[in-house]
Amino acid sequence: MSQTNKVYLTNLGYKLGNLFPIYELNELHERSEDELLETLLEAGLEKYAKSDLSTFDMARESIQSTLKNAQIANHKIDAIIYTTSSFWNPSFSSTNEINRLINECNLENAYPIGLFFSECGNTQIAIRVASSLIKTREFKNILVVATDKVAYNQTRIVPPDISICSDAAASCILSSEIEEGFELIHTTQYMNTAMADIDPNQLEQIEQYLNIAMSGIQQTIHQAMQNTMKTSSDFRQLIMNNYNLSVTQTVCKLGNFEYDQVFKNNIPRFAHAFACDTLINLSDFLNSNQINVGDLILLLGTGSSTWGANVICKV
Repeated sequence: MSQTNKVYLTNLGYKLGNLFPIYELNELHERSEDELLETLLEAGLEKYAKSDLSTFDMARESIQSTLKNAQIANHKIDAIIYTTSSFWNPSFSSTNEINRLINECNLENAYPIGLFFSECGNTQIAIRVASSLIKTREFKNILVVATDKVAYNQTRIVPPDISICSDAAASCILSSEIEEGFELIHTTQYMNTAMADIDPNQLEQIEQYLNIAMSGIQQTIHQAMQNTMKTSSDFRQLIMNNYNLSVTQTVCKLGNFEYDQVFKNNIPRFAHAFACDTLINLSDFLNSNQINVGDLILLLGTGSSTWGANVICKV
């Protein structure tokens, strides 16, 4: 066991809902001449994921996948950081339900910590919180899980009309004991509370919303690069939320990344799974690509007014 206080990210897992073509969504046919549907299809979207499971049930299946091949016993998980933006069902934030989840996953020593303000960037901030707790030697092993589900009467359209929401859960372990996967090199975050007064669903405010959002993304990437003394060319891959190909291309330009440096495969596969995107994309990238020791990856999570990034290095 290493005597240094390094933090490693490992044991990725996820649970994705059943996949359906986006053209089956009735709300996409409510616009005149199916304008939005055609726009999204042209921007690379094809399917979305819908699950009959609750957020806790999806989380349980993802956690079980994460723990299946973990190099530590379940009882050595010191905490679980549970993050969600799905509060439309009161049971999704119930103490009884999180206790039941811990029991069903045999995580009897995992203290529950909730996190939700960073929306689709929740995972990046959860990784930051977990690494901080480990670096201060409060804990050695922390399980992070993100889980979200769209209500039956809730829109799946991501404002301002840039993607479609999917139901999913994703998880990983942050550890000072499991020296495999990736070393967490750096975490950063940025916020702009001016977004509180902007409604991306209002046509006259969309441009302002996008300008502030892109500025926040650019600032977050800049901070990550500056603090690690790296440039975009030093990174093997940029892994970000799945919106659409046009938005993805814009983010690449903001961070000076080449378009082929960003993982895009899951945009047509399931569109946008809230804060689960980055862990699912990282898992799928690793399953389909050869990666070398020392390769750097930037995980970028983007909420509506908060943005976060994690720099990880393959060990």
